[in-house]
Amino acid sequence: MATAADAPGIREIYAPYIMDTAITFEYEIPTISELSARISDTIQRYPYLVAVEKDCIVGFAYASASRIHLLRMRISTIKAWLFMNT
Repeated sequence: MATAADAPGIREIYAPYIMDTAITFEYEIPTISELSARISDTIQRYPYLVAVEKDCIVGFAYASASRIHLLRMRISTIKAWLFMNT
């Protein structure tokens, strides 16, 4: 399970996805304190996991709520994200 202390390692993996792809829907790399807050908020309700190899974070995954509005229906789902060190 991830903790707020994992934010620097998660940021290192996440930054290239933000800068080099369009899959994150983010334009700026979050600060370590922003990521720490996101982790703390997420683990209150959903899993936030880190993959560790030789004491280094090599990937992370988390779940979050997602709401879709379709033809006047509101559908609540859970989405999962997975990021690996490239």
